[in-house]
Amino acid sequence: MRLMSRIRQAIIEQRFPDFIKEFVSIYCQDKDIPKWIMNSLKSVNIEL
Repeated sequence: MRLMSRIRQAIIEQRFPDFIKEFVSIYCQDKDIPKWIMNSLKSVNIEL
């Protein structure tokens, strides 16, 4: 539930793309970001 709360807050504060970039960098810190994540985010204009 905390993740959804943080996502909601990022949307309200109009910083959702930055939130996603930070989240993915933490989630994938020691490995390559999967291609499907890169493609999905690119389709909504979020470049990592």
